[in-house]
Amino acid sequence: MKYKKRILGVAAIASVLAPVMGVISCGSSDSTDSSKDLKISLGIPTKKDNADKILSEMNDPAFTKEVLDNINSNIKNDEDKVKSISFTMNTDNDGVARSVKLGNATMAFLPSAELRKFKNDIDIIALASRNAMKGDNDSTASGDSLETTTMKFINDYLTELGSSATSDPDSIYETDKSNDYYRAAIYFDDPAAKQAWDDSTGNNDTANLDKFVKTGMITHGSTSESGYLTPERMIKKHFGVDSFHLSSYPQNVKKGHMANLADDGYGVYFSYAGELIQKGLENSKKFLTDNESLKNMRVLALSDSIINDGMAVNKDLSDELKNAILMGFKKTITTNNNRAPFTVYYHKSYKGKNDDNSNIAKLTE
Repeated sequence: MKYKKRILGVAAIASVLAPVMGVISCGSSDSTDSSKDLKISLGIPTKKDNADKILSEMNDPAFTKEVLDNINSNIKNDEDKVKSISFTMNTDNDGVARSVKLGNATMAFLPSAELRKFKNDIDIIALASRNAMKGDNDSTASGDSLETTTMKFINDYLTELGSSATSDPDSIYETDKSNDYYRAAIYFDDPAAKQAWDDSTGNNDTANLDKFVKTGMITHGSTSESGYLTPERMIKKHFGVDSFHLSSYPQNVKKGHMANLADDGYGVYFSYAGELIQKGLENSKKFLTDNESLKNMRVLALSDSIINDGMAVNKDLSDELKNAILMGFKKTITTNNNRAPFTVYYHKSYKGKNDDNSNIAKLTE
């Protein structure tokens, strides 16, 4: 296996916060050991202040040795083992996906949008998992089943926090359960927003849609329908309209954070379902204490499932190396689950094609 030496990056996250992403590139094609020097480039996260911390932790010699050893433990012959591994940071998801397609990169962590876009050109070997929310054990669950289960757990938790009652943030999660997908959420603290949402006929209801958006919307991530999160898609589906763009409401929509929901003129916030809960109990209580007006904030709606970041490799890699990379990272995360690259994006584990309930097939349909 010979690949050109090139360090390529991954795009920054939308994540609600964007996912941990990276690329493994092999050494120069002029070298007889071209497959032995792996270079991994991580995407710079939306939280720029975390970038240096993430890179520093990834380039910790003890960590790089552990990743290397974990990969090599799944390679039978010594002459085929990887000799070195290093980490850098860059941006551009599409460029990274193309580099994997062309063989200029060996492996990349990519968000689901790029995995789906390049599904015929790369081999998706794993998806990252996050904590599973109660009531959301079925990756196809949507609509009423979510609103009467998962939404209830989240809103009960928010009610308890707002009343200063004792509440465990883990109470909305399944014990020892993870999913390789998650949900986006629409939060609200303006009764007018809920009224317009509830009054929707679902049949080209532009009147209630207009009322809803004009209560003011904060979006955490991309406001584009094709972005990492999909506020426009949720809104179009609920109000039954064929065309809708948040850019048509420049006076009513802005990018920001949950705290901005307290700003005058904004009653709706779009982000991922577990944002407040994942801050942890004490941080969540402090957040609501510092933002008194948000104590009435609740979840209005949850999206259909959004596939998590995935691990993609060049199609020409040997099955042994593909498996070694997958198994190496699966083992690494079990002993490094508090390391910044995993925790900042809530990665808990990785599911391969042969793992139970994996959604990889859903990406390649």
